[in-house]
Amino acid sequence: MNRIVFNKELVTNSAQVKQAWEQLLLQRQVFNVNQQNLANTYQNSLAVNQAALVDKEYWREVDSITTRVFRDDQGNPILNDLLSLGSSISIGKTVAMYRVSSDAGVVSRSMSGQVPESMDKVIYDQYGDPIPIFSTGYGREWREWQGMQTENIDAMSDDQEAATAAIRANMAQYVLLGDENLKVANFSAKGITNHENTNQINLGSSGGLNIDLSTADGDKLIAFFTGDFAKVLDDNLVGEKVKVWVSPEINRNLDRPYSNANGFKEGTVKEYILRYGRVESIEPTFALKGNHFVAYVRNQQYIKTRIAAPVGTFLIPRQNPFDNYNSVVWSAFGLQIKRDFNGKSKVFNAKG
Repeated sequence: MNRIVFNKELVTNSAQVKQAWEQLLLQRQVFNVNQQNLANTYQNSLAVNQAALVDKEYWREVDSITTRVFRDDQGNPILNDLLSLGSSISIGKTVAMYRVSSDAGVVSRSMSGQVPESMDKVIYDQYGDPIPIFSTGYGREWREWQGMQTENIDAMSDDQEAATAAIRANMAQYVLLGDENLKVANFSAKGITNHENTNQINLGSSGGLNIDLSTADGDKLIAFFTGDFAKVLDDNLVGEKVKVWVSPEINRNLDRPYSNANGFKEGTVKEYILRYGRVESIEPTFALKGNHFVAYVRNQQYIKTRIAAPVGTFLIPRQNPFDNYNSVVWSAFGLQIKRDFNGKSKVFNAKG
């Protein structure tokens, strides 16, 4: 989570974030220079609040609100988890490129140990994921602007909180669904549920595994996670445990006592799955509905967010005293899901 908001450690340890922070500070300084120029030009004919300078305390309040909103769950825990797997990338990159190498190395056996007649090398496939910019904003009319006065800090704080919550919710939707309208070269912006490198699992009755996890009894649920789902993991060479995100409907079913099955069994169905299945954790999210879950191995080799610019807020310079005070809240980040040279992925989307 610390990668999506500016903080001292991140700015110190990341050249890309330091550059983004310096740019944000410069934009804020430019606004004050612009305001001062307005005041100098119009002099006594200009009311104080028509060219108010914004001090550091105001921006501390704005940045504090941004940090608090992004640390709150807001019903989007998947975004929180994936941001913890984030890595920085230059704001100049519109696509996060990576390549997957083939296997190589023709092994020969001999008594002489001479150089083999056939020398092999790896070949590469190129892949990429777009890094879109997420932006929103809010404005206050020039007559009501009192940014330097305590009685109006609350109004601007409410604006900042609402805008930050909106951009956060949009990011959470993006990591699940992507955006079909965003495309760079031949690379489309995809989310976990529709990414080309996500393994799709059909839970339906038509050609699928024929199970509704939101209504199935305890025995069927455990049989699924230790049987059918475990086979899907084996087919994709997954040796690690996976993190599973489920809809509220599935979560309620998993939280039922398991003792309704044959004989008394202490604990819930979920506890038995975690004990016997290859599952690290099972968490609910309101972003999913019905018979739907997603899962992945929590490792940056397979899935991660690429953060080009943490969330920042700046004021747009005004051209004349009657222009509104408009703030822009923005960030740049994308989602990257990879397959290995065997064509195997450790990210899954199950629906039926």
